Amino acid sequence: AALLFDWPEILKEIDYSILICSSGENKKERAVKNGMGRHVFNQILRLQQSETEMVKLATYIINNNGTVQELKEQCHRIFEEIKNDC
Repeated sequence: AALLFDWPEILKEIDYSILICSSGENKKERAVKNGMGRHVFNQILRLQQSETEMVKLATYIINNNGTVQELKEQCHRIFEEIKNDC
């Protein structure tokens, strides 16, 4: 899904784009915990567009550095905003 922001022709066809951001350390910790090697993780991260650039393109941004409850609250708020926009 991170590649979505690399394809402007597809991005313009989407009504709402949602970017989920997390600190570099959180991303690495989660990837390693799920079996990905640190070297592979660093290679993938280097190939992706910077989060700063993706933030400029996203309709909504979710911060995934907190608790599961905080994540659910952000998702619910975005869902309500989109639902009310339809």
